[in-house]
Amino acid sequence: MSGKAAAELQDEAAMQTAIGNEIATLTKSWGSEKLEITIEYVFRCENPPDGTPNGNDTPAPNTETRQSEYGTKEDYQSLLALKTPDYASMSVADFNAKLLAWANEDFGRMERIDADMLCNDFQVSFSEEELAFIRLTVFLSGTENGEFVQSNYTGDPMVAPAYQESLPQKVDKSNEKAPMWCDFGYRFLYHIANQETLTVGERDRCIGGMITAVEKFWNDTTLDDLLTMTKDDVISCTSSRSCLLHRRQAG
Repeated sequence: MSGKAAAELQDEAAMQTAIGNEIATLTKSWGSEKLEITIEYVFRCENPPDGTPNGNDTPAPNTETRQSEYGTKEDYQSLLALKTPDYASMSVADFNAKLLAWANEDFGRMERIDADMLCNDFQVSFSEEELAFIRLTVFLSGTENGEFVQSNYTGDPMVAPAYQESLPQKVDKSNEKAPMWCDFGYRFLYHIANQETLTVGERDRCIGGMITAVEKFWNDTTLDDLLTMTKDDVISCTSSRSCLLHRRQAG
């Protein structure tokens, strides 16, 4: 959306076409016969008539304190043992089974590492490759295993795994009387047709590529462009994958 004038951004039909084309490109780029991707894109504007944010618009501060201990060097050494030279060529089913067996060996160890990932707060140093393995490969397989275990416990069909993220807030305080900011969060579901034939590398490339594409959209769109959008810029494509763009402006 970068470079578009305010009038263009307020043209509902044109914006629906532009965003629809972007979603079609992302789906074609990162989906495959083995990994089905569907996207829902939603933009919501909540500026009240007087131009000041109401109480519900202001994000509540995160006052929660961490309850779990940090993952130890030994915890991560055991986890990184799963990062074998051929792990990316393993089927998702085989790798997930290995990760599930690892998790069942020591629940406390798994809980500490889960807390580190949830808080994005690590006390152990990693290489970029190791951190990517933990944040993407282990996270996705752990989420899939969670849905698998839940399905076995309840007897219900396995729910599609989900990924969600909140990106750094964009802020402009150059005008002290009218500071501006914009929040962006997104969530999507994905379905693996056959875990026996899809490799870990294929899955990580598709999901990781989608995450990177969303981050690029956010990083490449200026705050000025975002703040000229209205509720009419909302476009919904499907119900199984959502991307929520929520912007606010203080008057």
